[in-house]
Amino acid sequence: MKIVKILSPVILFLMLAAAPCFSSNKENCQMFCNDDRGCEKCSKMPGCGPGYSPMATFKNFHRDFWYACKQNSYGRHSERNKSACLEWCEENNQCKKCSENIGCGANFKKIMSFTGTGKNWHACKKTMHSQASDRNEAQCKDWCDNNELCEKCSTLRGCGGDYTSMKHWTGTGKNWHACRKSGAASNKAACLQWCQEKDNCRKCSEKPGCGMGYKKMKSFKGPGKNWYSCKKR
Repeated sequence: MKIVKILSPVILFLMLAAAPCFSSNKENCQMFCNDDRGCEKCSKMPGCGPGYSPMATFKNFHRDFWYACKQNSYGRHSERNKSACLEWCEENNQCKKCSENIGCGANFKKIMSFTGTGKNWHACKKTMHSQASDRNEAQCKDWCDNNELCEKCSTLRGCGGDYTSMKHWTGTGKNWHACRKSGAASNKAACLQWCQEKDNCRKCSEKPGCGMGYKKMKSFKGPGKNWYSCKKR
């Protein structure tokens, strides 16, 4: 009579744990793909995802399945549509990007479509509103770079936090505002800004009389120290 010995789950687990380690399913899949069999990628998704088809499956008792994937006809046509869009976009000054989104997304408008068996791709330009917003931003930053009082440009009219708006760029697009520091330093900043815009203003001073050889033109008062714009006598 043949006696069959059944191992307990604990003993079976210990035997398996002590066994030599073999390559993982992911590693086996990657080695398979590296052999240039038309394999494009390895995936844990059974169907390999849109545009791909499974070529081979790698699995073990842990159910850590991996799939070798090749590009199918849909995927190849999708890539052709994308490439055609990118090539066209490079040669067209209006085109700013290619998108899978038929509406091109916020601030963009479709100008050309590349369609076929695969995924459609669309060439996109900026909307008139977005172009105007970009112009306002660029003008603000250019002005701010050449003004020593300007700290930043912001889309917030009041500039937010410890800032005060100095100049505004408005129109069809998003409005932009040049901003200076406010608070204790605001009196000095306001004086300097005013003085820059007056041909006869020579300096700003903390002295009410502006000092010898100068005459006060305008006072800037408020929280903090007062400042005065001055001209030559």
